Amino acid sequence: MGSVSALRGRTVLIVEDETLIALDIAQEISAHGAHAVMVSTVAQALGVLATTKFAVAIIDHRLGREDASQVIQHLEKLQIPFVIHSGYDEVAAWANAPVVRKPALRQHLIQTVSDLLG
Repeated sequence: MGSVSALRGRTVLIVEDETLIALDIAQEISAHGAHAVMVSTVAQALGVLATTKFAVAIIDHRLGREDASQVIQHLEKLQIPFVIHSGYDEVAAWANAPVVRKPALRQHLIQTVSDLLG
C-alpha cells in the first residue's frame, strides 16, 4: 500500500457533479498536502486537462446527464492514473482503473489514490 504522503505536492483532478462530495474530497486531498482542482462537467474537465498537469484524477462516472467516458479516455491518452468514484455498476468497462464505490470512507478513497501514485 502506498503512503498518503505520496499526495504531498501533487495536483489532483476531481471530476464530481455533487458539490458537497467534491468539496469533501478536496478538503481531504488538501489535508494530505496536495492541490485539488474541482470540476463538474466533461467540458470543464477537458479544459483543465489541456492547461494543467495532474498527477492523478478522481472521476465520478455519472455527471448529471453526462458520463465521464470522454474524460477517462483523455486521461488514458495522457497516461494520468485515475480512480473511478461512483455508485453505478457500469463503470466495469474500465477494469484497469480502481473503483471506489459511493458511499465510501474518505480515507479509503485517499488511500486508493495514494496507492496509484506509489
